[in-house]
Amino acid sequence: MSLFCMFAQQKHLMRILILSSWYPIDNNSFNGVFVKEQAHTLSKYHDVEVISFEINYSSKIRFFKLQKKNLNNGMLFKETLYLVDKSLPIYNQFNFFFTVFKQIKIDYKYEKFDIIHAHVSYPAGLIAYLTSRYFKIPYVITEHASPFEMLFRSWIQKKIALYSLRKASKIISVSKNTHDIILKYLSNVNIEVVPNVLIDSKFVKIYNKKNEKVRIGFLGGLNTNQKGLDILLYAISFIDSKYNFIVEIGGDGILKDEYENLANQLGIQEKCMFQGSIHPDNVKLFMQGIDFFVLPSRHESFGIVLIEAMAAGKPIIASKCGGPEEIVNPEVGILFSNENVSELTKSIEYMLENYLTYNHTDIQENARSKYGEIVFESKLNIIYSDLIKI
Repeated sequence: MSLFCMFAQQKHLMRILILSSWYPIDNNSFNGVFVKEQAHTLSKYHDVEVISFEINYSSKIRFFKLQKKNLNNGMLFKETLYLVDKSLPIYNQFNFFFTVFKQIKIDYKYEKFDIIHAHVSYPAGLIAYLTSRYFKIPYVITEHASPFEMLFRSWIQKKIALYSLRKASKIISVSKNTHDIILKYLSNVNIEVVPNVLIDSKFVKIYNKKNEKVRIGFLGGLNTNQKGLDILLYAISFIDSKYNFIVEIGGDGILKDEYENLANQLGIQEKCMFQGSIHPDNVKLFMQGIDFFVLPSRHESFGIVLIEAMAAGKPIIASKCGGPEEIVNPEVGILFSNENVSELTKSIEYMLENYLTYNHTDIQENARSKYGEIVFESKLNIIYSDLIKI
C-alpha cells in the first residue's frame, strides 16, 4: 500500500479540483499567487489538482485548440495550464469556455473528485458550473475580485459571473467587504468569509534594530493605479524634513517610469528606492528589511501584502478601501481614509516616531492566529465536508 493511501485511510482525504484563470505560470509571477498558496495548504491535507487557463493572444486564429503545460515545480500537487488559442472577436470567449470544458472532460473522464473549487466567478465560475454538472459534484467559488464590478466588462460577463455565483453550492469571499458587495447583486445566496491563507514559510525571524534611516516598505503591481503608489509619493513629499527615512518600493509594471518621473517632479527621488520586481521567494526578505509597511490602495478585496508584513512582525499603514479594514487594528497599525494624502502623511509621521513601540511578536502572532495554514484548512475542511456530507 502506498504512503499516500495509508495517509488517506488515517484521515478522510478529499480529492479537490481547483480551477482558476488567476494563477502564477512560473516562479517569477505574482498573478494569483494566493490561489497557489491555498492549493499548497490544502495539498498537505487532501489530494489536490489545479487547472489554470488563459487565452493565448499571441497565437494564430484557431478554433477549439489549446496547449497543455505542466507547471509543477516540486509542489505536492499537480498544476496544469490550458493555454487556449485565440479565435474571432466576440466569439473568442465562447471558444475559450467550450475548449477548456471539453479538455477537462477528456483529461478527467475517469477521475473521481469530491468537490470543485473555483477562484473568481468569471471565467472560472462558469467552467466550474459546467464541470460540476458533468461530473455531478458540488462546486464552490472564492471571490477575490477588487472591485467586484471589475468582472462586469460587458452585460454578458456580468450575467455569467452572477449566474455562476448563484448556482454554486457555497460562495466564499475573502473579506466581509466583498461579502457585502456580492449581496448587493444576489439575494438568498450562501456566502462565507474565509480570508486568504498565510503559508508557514512567510513567517520569519523578527528584527527590531533601529536603522540609521527608517525604511518604509511598499510592494505592489504597477500596471494600474490600484495600489495607490502616487498617493504615497504625494504624502512623502509633505513629510517634515526632520525625518530621516527611505521608501523601499517593490513592484514593476507599465506605470513604473511614470511613478519614477513623479518622484523626480516632487523632489523626493533621493528618498525613493525603486527596486523593480521582487521575486515571490524574496518577499519575506523584503519585509524583514523594512521598519513598517504602507499600502495606500484605492480598492482591495483583501490585501495579502499586509499580512505578509505582519508575518515579519512589521506594523502597517493601510487605506480604508475594503479588505484592509478587517486586517488593521490599533495593535498592528493605522488606517487612513481612502485617497486622503493629508491623513496618510500624518500616519507616516506618527509611525516614523513610534514604529518601535509596537509589539512586533504580537503582530506576528496576530497574523498566525487569523491567517495561518491550520486556521485556513480547518475552515475549508468544514465547508467541504458539509457539502459532500462526510
